[in-house]
Amino acid sequence: MADRVLHTLFHVSDLHVGEIDADGYPGLPDAIVKRWWRIHKECYGFLGHTFQAMRQLEEFFADATAGVPTTLVVTGDLTTCGADAEFDIATAFLTNEATFPSGRSVGLRATDVLGRSVPGNHDHWPGRQWILGPRNERLLRVFPDRPFKPQIVNLSDANRLIIFGINTDEDVHGFGPSRLFGRAKCVSQLIALEEQLKAFDDADGDIRVLLLHHSRMHQERRLGLTTATLDRLNRVIEKGRISALLCGHLHVPAVKIQRIADAQTSWNLIEARCGTTLQRDIVPESWVQAGFASATLEPNNLLVHQIVELDGAIEWRTASYTRTDRGFREQPLADNGPVTLWKRV
Repeated sequence: MADRVLHTLFHVSDLHVGEIDADGYPGLPDAIVKRWWRIHKECYGFLGHTFQAMRQLEEFFADATAGVPTTLVVTGDLTTCGADAEFDIATAFLTNEATFPSGRSVGLRATDVLGRSVPGNHDHWPGRQWILGPRNERLLRVFPDRPFKPQIVNLSDANRLIIFGINTDEDVHGFGPSRLFGRAKCVSQLIALEEQLKAFDDADGDIRVLLLHHSRMHQERRLGLTTATLDRLNRVIEKGRISALLCGHLHVPAVKIQRIADAQTSWNLIEARCGTTLQRDIVPESWVQAGFASATLEPNNLLVHQIVELDGAIEWRTASYTRTDRGFREQPLADNGPVTLWKRV
């Protein structure tokens, strides 16, 4: 039997929309940013986006989704520092189009995408290029439901795709170490997610996907998860029969496959981590020479996940796309291949 694509998830992350000029180009980081870089050279979330990446993403999204059942999902860090203007541009770009004073417009026009998006740690910043401080209340208006309401996609008579999403910074204090070191702290979100999952306990044909910003496969304390958060997440994955984790945060795409088991059955869990989709990926040579930045940055990236029916089973297939001068082009990930999600055994 030939394989049949049931649905496609178009996965972007870490847009890091920043301050712009009239033509939509980001301004250069200021002295505050350079001081942060002296301490944390990996803090490239300060760099902002590029208009070229926006335009190429718009073109690729239109081509990739034409005539194909597709759901766009966003796994955090829409902004550079949670400023109102950054949220304005990012949400306009995603849901409709962002129009700049020069008259240029660009956008994905996915009107309902914010209902399938989660915030990242940068979105919790106080609205200026400074990590510590109370989060800008604009975040609560852009993401009013945390966790968001489960999104259901009917795949077949026997199977549904159910998309859940949590805010991995929900319990992070604005002046605490988790904010400073970019760690996830969200036990309250995971408890709320457990309540959501109870409504689907008896649906064995469900394929459950969880959107979150932080990466479970990243085991270090810096940019990782607190111990309590990781323990609770593992419990939710097992008890809630989660099949896929979609995340971002580290700006490096990766895929990890793990076998999960509960008392009755076992199944594959795939974690697919998207890179940074819009952030500036080239820095001026003068910054490198001054010691403010590395000469090599991760290129822009997005992931496309296909849910495929083959011989009575359902597979998950992930393709990684890297941005080049000619647009987004597929670039294989290591240790990545089709993963059977259903039937469970």
